[in-house]
Amino acid sequence: MKFHLSTLFILLSIFLLGDCAQMKVKQYKKTKNRLNIYEAIKEYPLLVRLQTSEKKIKLLKDKGFSEMAASASKEMEQFNQQIMAAFRQHFDFTDVFFFHASYGPKLKEGAYHEIPFFNYEKEPITDLKIEGNNYFVSEYSSSYSDMHIKENEDGSSTLVAGSNPYPAVVIMDHNYVPVQGIKTKGIYAYKDPHRAVKEMNFSLKSGYGKTKGKLQKLELQMKMKQLKEESGI
Repeated sequence: MKFHLSTLFILLSIFLLGDCAQMKVKQYKKTKNRLNIYEAIKEYPLLVRLQTSEKKIKLLKDKGFSEMAASASKEMEQFNQQIMAAFRQHFDFTDVFFFHASYGPKLKEGAYHEIPFFNYEKEPITDLKIEGNNYFVSEYSSSYSDMHIKENEDGSSTLVAGSNPYPAVVIMDHNYVPVQGIKTKGIYAYKDPHRAVKEMNFSLKSGYGKTKGKLQKLELQMKMKQLKEESGI
C-alpha cells in the first residue's frame, strides 16, 4: 500500500510539474506578445487623426447658412487645438504627428507622400518615413463597451461597434481597429481630452514597465529551471 501511495505521489508530482512548466511557457509567450505590442507602439509613429466636419460645413454652406458654417468650422478648429495641446502636454510614450481625417483613405492606401502631416506648431512634416503598416493611429471620438473584433476571411480584422457610445481617446492599428492585448485602463475614462490623454500615457508607460519586468522574471525562472535540470539537482 505504501509503495502504491508513494508511486502515485511521484506520478502526481511529475504531472503537476509538467503542467506547471507548460503554464510557465504559455505565460511567457503571452507576456512576450504583450511586450511586443508596447514596443511597437513605442517605436512606430503615432498619427493622430483630427476631425474636420467637412460634410457638415459644406451642407450648411450649400443651404445658405454661412454664419453657422463658419461657427461650426471655428468650433472644430478649437476642439482640434485642445486635442493637440493634450498630446503635447501629456503624451511622451512615442513620437506624435497629426493629420486630418479627410486623408484617412490615403493612409489606408499607403499613399503617405500625399498626406500633409504636421507637428504641434502646425508645421508640415516632409521627412516622415513610414514603412509598410508600421504606424498606429489615435483619435478622440467614441468607443463602445460592447464592441468586438471580427476576423475576416482574408486575415484582416474589422471593428464591430456596439451600442451606448461614450467619448474616448483610442490607439488603433492600420485598419483603425483598437489595439488588443494590452492594458487600456484610463484610455476611455474621461470626456476631457487632457485627462484622457494623460491617463493613456500613464497606462502605456506603466503597462510597458510592468510587462518588461514580468518577462525578465519569467526568463530568469526558466533559466534557473534549465540549469537545475542540466546539473541534475
